[in-house]
Amino acid sequence: MPRKYSKKQRESAKARAKAEADRRELEAIHQRPCPNCGAQNTALILYGLPSFDDALNQSLAKGWIVLGGCDLIPGAPKFECNACQYAWGD
Repeated sequence: MPRKYSKKQRESAKARAKAEADRRELEAIHQRPCPNCGAQNTALILYGLPSFDDALNQSLAKGWIVLGGCDLIPGAPKFECNACQYAWGD
């Protein structure tokens, strides 16, 4: 007979799966070459007022994410090179 999981267990499993997918996406972005210097040390620029949790703090420390400020401006760059600080869109 299949095991039944509680709603809390299912939500926890979904949250872990989402966190893992987000981590993999940030790792892939980090390997993108910079169009200015060619370094594979790219960060996603996060705009707005983020909620600082352990995952965000770890991503900031690893250089996977940089903070772009509170203003959400159309056409703002999405990526920044950690080596030369060049910022660009997609």
